Amino acid sequence: RMVEDDDLSSLVGDREFTREEIFVVAMTTGYRGLIAHLRGRYHEADEFYATAVRMLRRMGEQRAYAHFQRHRATLEGFFGDKSKALNEIEHAIAAAQAARQMDILHRSRVVRADLI
Repeated sequence: RMVEDDDLSSLVGDREFTREEIFVVAMTTGYRGLIAHLRGRYHEADEFYATAVRMLRRMGEQRAYAHFQRHRATLEGFFGDKSKALNEIEHAIAAAQAARQMDILHRSRVVRADLI
């Protein structure tokens, strides 16, 4: 099925992509962020995470969104912006709860506890 959402098309240009193609790009972008994060390239990681969570949120992919939002919150905590990190982790927790993804919910709560 083709994606017709104007918000998503603004992310990928004029070409029509299937939902699955956009999902693969979003997941790959998120994992590129994770790799950059692990390699210590924190600003690059933040850009990848921001793009991935934006795409996944607009697609309604709650589990994947919560997963990368949690990583993004961890990174924000590393940058020293605790209030922004707490805001980010609350978004991850809310998405994980809404999708009933208990593994991500638990990990997100651990990150929140570490930030407090």
